[in-house]
Amino acid sequence: MINAEEQVDRLVGATLAGNYAVVRIVGEGGMGRVYEARHTRIRTRRFAVKTLHGEYLRQPQALARFRREAEATASIDSPHVVDVYDVGRTPDGQPFIVSEYLKGNDLGDVLSDGQKLSLPRMVRIVRQICKGVAAAHDRGIVHRDLKPDNVFLVGDDATPLVKVVDFGISRVDTAETQLTRTGMIMGTPAYMAPEQARGAAVDARADIYSVGAILYRGLTGKDPFDRDDPAATLAAVLLEEPPPPRSIEPGIPEALELIIQRAMAKEPNARYHHIRDLDAALAPFDTMEDVTRGPRPRAGSRSSSAILGGAEREVRFARTLLTIFAVLGAVAALLALFLAADGIVTWIRGGQSAGTLTATESGVALLAVASAAITPAILVIRHLQRTVWTSTMRALELMRSLRSLALAGFVAYGAAALAVRIVEAVVLRRPSGAAWPLWEPALVIVGLFGVLYIARRERQSEPPLPRVPMVAAIGATALLCIALVASLRSGASAVTSSDGALGTTPSADVPIEPGDAAPADALAAARAGGAPALLELSKQYPRDPNVLESLLLAYASKPETHRSAPAVVEALIAIDPKRLSQPSVREAIKQLADAPLDVSAPLLETLATKGGPPGLDMLYDILKTPGVMPQLRTQIQERLDDDKVMAKASPALRIAYALSKVKEKDCKEVVPLLEPAAKDGDARALKELDRFLETRRCGFFGRSKCPRCPRQKEELERTADAIRSRGAE
Repeated sequence: MINAEEQVDRLVGATLAGNYAVVRIVGEGGMGRVYEARHTRIRTRRFAVKTLHGEYLRQPQALARFRREAEATASIDSPHVVDVYDVGRTPDGQPFIVSEYLKGNDLGDVLSDGQKLSLPRMVRIVRQICKGVAAAHDRGIVHRDLKPDNVFLVGDDATPLVKVVDFGISRVDTAETQLTRTGMIMGTPAYMAPEQARGAAVDARADIYSVGAILYRGLTGKDPFDRDDPAATLAAVLLEEPPPPRSIEPGIPEALELIIQRAMAKEPNARYHHIRDLDAALAPFDTMEDVTRGPRPRAGSRSSSAILGGAEREVRFARTLLTIFAVLGAVAALLALFLAADGIVTWIRGGQSAGTLTATESGVALLAVASAAITPAILVIRHLQRTVWTSTMRALELMRSLRSLALAGFVAYGAAALAVRIVEAVVLRRPSGAAWPLWEPALVIVGLFGVLYIARRERQSEPPLPRVPMVAAIGATALLCIALVASLRSGASAVTSSDGALGTTPSADVPIEPGDAAPADALAAARAGGAPALLELSKQYPRDPNVLESLLLAYASKPETHRSAPAVVEALIAIDPKRLSQPSVREAIKQLADAPLDVSAPLLETLATKGGPPGLDMLYDILKTPGVMPQLRTQIQERLDDDKVMAKASPALRIAYALSKVKEKDCKEVVPLLEPAAKDGDARALKELDRFLETRRCGFFGRSKCPRCPRQKEELERTADAIRSRGAE
């Protein structure tokens, strides 16, 4: 039965080009109608005939668009693009296109009224769109109007065959066929790429944006930008970010949200470079994929679930890792500034290592740096909340960038720091920590260059990480070449400074004359004047142990003068080594041992090599001081383990140190040491023996007490009694 519209349509019942008998109207759009036609000789063949409305026949642009659709579609060979078989004109001059007849629904009808599809079904549809659009891109054709209405679903609803239609405003990337101009805005606003909305030149990445928008619509049930009029929609496309898909549909995986946001990135360079890349990214989510159409995965290859799991984990922790790397980078930057400033201040003050800032100065410096960083930090955080935090794609990209920058900075800094330690320990043979103060600013600069280099490579979209070691190596080598001479000069000036502070170090063989002692009133006045006055007095009376002891106490009481103290200790040992037994001197030396390693290392070396038995006793006392630093403990043990050093020690110290090295559980090993301990041991040996006599809970259910070494108890007690009987306690 023919309806009223078909009765007045002159093409219904007509035969076009002698082959296509028009049967009925199947649809109508803003620019034309679509008819069903049958072949005149092969009646089972059905075709779709598309024509232009009469008012467009006198518009050259409309005719050009109609002709371009036929030419573009006919040139694409893909099962996911509608086939065009013929073109022509009706007897009255109206152009028409003959294409395959599609039976089904367009995606716009399926998604009408806020409907949405399941994730596997929608992903499968979009992947077929990608394949059709990829075939068009291979021919240099950009569709420019991809939207649900231009995607037709043929066949079974669960597994439809997708056909991309309506290439009417497509653009062919050749000068001869370029019929659309920069500055013209054509397309559907809600699915239009930002550069297309601005009227700028577009390329294949505009279609990638549109496909991402179609996927957004199918999974959330809402257009990315839903405004009341096209102008407002265009403004939103240009200026706003669409709501995150998961904020509308929480069931969308985070990794899939990332894919959508990357496809719909505002900047074309941030999108996938090719539509096939988008198709590959969606593959792990296509659980309905027919694996029989292609080769099966090889043994050992990563499955879709493994790939998807890895992507999900990376996306899930993107914001957490972003926060960690941002905080780590900020803290590292602040500490780098502080260390650089510390090194510069030390160099200005004439020191030989970082760390000369006092506790008050360090606190003020850190507070100043933190205060200066508060306002910029707040502004940066607010900016990130508005532009990055709501976008999974931007959060992940920023996290990766910060990770690369942090790695570059740490690798460059670490390589340069390793080079510095090699120079200091191997070339200059100085104690660890006694470094040139400008090393630290130089290391910070090397780390900064590493960060800047990687930032530049990332802006150029080149792989950054493989070149990090090369940059670090170049920086470290340059640092070695430039700073070697400065370090040598710095070391020479340090020696000169130390010698000038006390004059010529007196020899132990020179006898002490009565005239070498400073007058009592002069010594009292110098003590009142502090370290500078005592230093001047020591130049006049370099062999007076009272002056040296007073100068040592003055140096030890002020951290900024610690570096001059080891030379005073050496001079005091040369004149009167017994002074090391004085409680005040021992306390001063313990304070100096807690100083930075550039002070403690030469001090320990002086005590071990020149202090004789009193110096070694002092080392042992420092070793047994509660809370001693592990690095300092290690250095003392290395010296006391040296047989040549211990040959100068007293028998009492040797037996006490030997006992201290035996663990409480090794009761048998303490037995050979008991006889020497009974003969030469003192209070230090007695204290070590007490460790083996300490009681612990044992017996049935631990209700009784027993010594740690019950079998050796009697021998231990006899040895302890022997030590006490000698009055060594």
